[in-house]
Amino acid sequence: MALPQDGQNANALATVKEVPTGKKLIFVDPTTNEGGVITLEDLTTQILKNLTSQTFALDQGTKTLPAALNELNSNRLKEYNWRAYDDIISAMNAEKEAILIQGSSVFAAATNGGHPYMIILSVPESRDAIGVYVDYFKPTVTAFRYKNDSFEIITTSRCPLQI
Repeated sequence: MALPQDGQNANALATVKEVPTGKKLIFVDPTTNEGGVITLEDLTTQILKNLTSQTFALDQGTKTLPAALNELNSNRLKEYNWRAYDDIISAMNAEKEAILIQGSSVFAAATNGGHPYMIILSVPESRDAIGVYVDYFKPTVTAFRYKNDSFEIITTSRCPLQI
């Protein structure tokens, strides 16, 4: 990579896929014609600092990106204790307004039998959700859906899990 000559067409320079470590970038303020040089590492640090400290207007309110990601991650795994219910479908039907949140969620729950479940649920905008739950002690995987205002089982399969 040679330096451009005075008056050289910038579009004629070689195209690269990434800037090698330790190289410097030239910048110019088009208004004042002032400029400078910055290393790729310093530019990367500046961009990351700005991205992580700047607030953005998001669906959940105005937040920094780290705060929004932390909230998203903390909302994805929800722990439910549904011991008042004999089966997971009854528990999900009773709590459907709390769990039918658009997007995808992972839940950890336990029913009256004390069996722990992991539930993976995908909820589109139409709220016609679909998902699976795993009963670790039986061991079974059950596919279910939410349609016509109710959760229902599609199919259940025994699986050779070793716990």
